[in-house]
Amino acid sequence: MICDMMGLLSQGHHGTKLESSNCNIGMGRRRDVTLRADIRFSHGDTYRGLGEVFKGKKVLLFGLPGGKVCDKQSLPAYVSSIQSLKELGVQEVVCIRPESGAEIQKWSVDNKIDPKSLTVLGDPRGDWVKFIGVDIVGGQPAPHHRYAALFDDGILLRLCVEDHPAEFNKTKPERMVDIYKTYFCRT
Repeated sequence: MICDMMGLLSQGHHGTKLESSNCNIGMGRRRDVTLRADIRFSHGDTYRGLGEVFKGKKVLLFGLPGGKVCDKQSLPAYVSSIQSLKELGVQEVVCIRPESGAEIQKWSVDNKIDPKSLTVLGDPRGDWVKFIGVDIVGGQPAPHHRYAALFDDGILLRLCVEDHPAEFNKTKPERMVDIYKTYFCRT
């Protein structure tokens, strides 16, 4: 399904399910996400463009729409995996939330997140999640599916999306480590 985006990107949208949670046709046409200068993430009281987040590095990004599974399972799993991810070669681990910069800062403090190890960014209008096709159509302000993605120098290599809000299987850090190894740790 959506966890085989490398093949999808090389072929555009051919052979994909074109449902809102599976594919954003624009991704097949615009492989380098940094080409979208109109999409920016909130970061405190500033903004970061896609180039600042992705260009020139290997990035593991995970999106947390909010709720118990996100706060009690996903976030702790990623926080405890950051050091091993960085030792493996991931240069930045990024968490995206559908909130403003001020809300992100408060959430980060409440969850005792070390900003030197985990970058937390906001997507309050949902521009990013709409671009990659993980938004939930019709929801407000910017609801989306739980997802994880691997990028290399702005190129989306793999995007995994949970089928149901209560699940935490496809986007686990262990799974993303295995995916990372397939791309970068070949013998």
